[in-house]
Amino acid sequence: MTLFDASPLRIKLMPSTSDGTVFRAECQAGLKKFYDHLLSNGVLVTPVVFTMDSGTTIGGLVGEFVVTGTQIIGVTLGVAIAGWFKGRSGRRLTLNVGDIQIEAGTSDELARLLEHAIAVREGP
Repeated sequence: MTLFDASPLRIKLMPSTSDGTVFRAECQAGLKKFYDHLLSNGVLVTPVVFTMDSGTTIGGLVGEFVVTGTQIIGVTLGVAIAGWFKGRSGRRLTLNVGDIQIEAGTSDELARLLEHAIAVREGP
């Protein structure tokens, strides 16, 4: 058993205070880079987007992404997450799968928490 068995994986990327609002151009660029990296590596991912119904299309990525199915995504996801963290100090992410929720601010912290979550889920 692994942490990602068939349960949807929800990822929420949270900007740092110096990023400002998630809709600032710099933050949107970081979110798009994360999303594009997953797509270009064959990961089936759905972004959560914000749109406003107006004369012109207004909206953007809100920082949430859903990966479904039993895809092998470890390395690809790790690279995308590392890029998010390196973009600006203070960025965080929340990862939800099944009944497990992990919040981390670095790739190393995320790796430790994932290892712990897998060990807990697999039991003694």
